[in-house]
Amino acid sequence: LEGLAPALAKSDHMSENLEKLFVWCLLWAVGGSLSSDKNDDSRNKFSKAWRSKIKVLKFPEAGSIFDYFFKPDTCELVAWQDEVPDYAPVGVVQFSNIIVPTVDLTRLTFLT
Repeated sequence: LEGLAPALAKSDHMSENLEKLFVWCLLWAVGGSLSSDKNDDSRNKFSKAWRSKIKVLKFPEAGSIFDYFFKPDTCELVAWQDEVPDYAPVGVVQFSNIIVPTVDLTRLTFLT
């Protein structure tokens, strides 16, 4: 939260956008450790419950609430998939050292 809040200083609606950022951070603090597998889809259940209760952030209907992040410089929800950088080959390296950017890698890099 502290690392993202300075970007909000440029916005006209500082308190409203700070609340949105706080709610987005709360979403990840509470729901980030939930799993999604064939036996128990806790993330999906949490996503549906969050959408029905929390109205500060208006998530797009498509996908899960975990598919979007609050971009502080624009104060909007953006799909993680739109932030995945293009793959850039780094030359001749061992196959095991190749890192291909994905949605999960982009999300984990941002959140850690």
